[in-house]
Amino acid sequence: MAADLEPAERVQWSGKPVRRPVFELADLLMVPAMILVAGFMLWLGQSTARGVFGMIWWWGIVAIAAYNVVGRPIVRWLMLCGTTYTVTDRRILSEVKVLGLTHRQAHYFRALPPPTVVDRADGLGDVRFGEASWKRTGLHWGRVPAQLELRGIADPHAVARLVPHQY
Repeated sequence: MAADLEPAERVQWSGKPVRRPVFELADLLMVPAMILVAGFMLWLGQSTARGVFGMIWWWGIVAIAAYNVVGRPIVRWLMLCGTTYTVTDRRILSEVKVLGLTHRQAHYFRALPPPTVVDRADGLGDVRFGEASWKRTGLHWGRVPAQLELRGIADPHAVARLVPHQY
């Protein structure tokens, strides 16, 4: 990420998530629910899915449930494995590399709310800018992430102290 630095910008910290969970708290409800949906659809499809439209609809629901049970945790884990955070004297850079694709974001300190540290029992933690919350969109409840979150990093308090509180 050195090529992404502005003139006279200095790196103060760089790191990767140390904690990379496959399953998170939200998965405690999502995974069993999707297993039940997939099981119900398999049972229902045996008796009622007739014709091309019925089979497409049936396989679509089974595919969505399978992605939520297996694919979503794997994608999350791959993203965390390929993530690098860099804190400079002006901004926070994040870079995610997954399967040869790279996504970069830059967040200037002046545009971020003050950091909040979430400690974990294992000594690692998260640094959040803004509040994460749960929100209902249509029929789906989901976690709305914080504006920026440095997840699963070592010594999160030291990283949070690098971000100036007054801009």
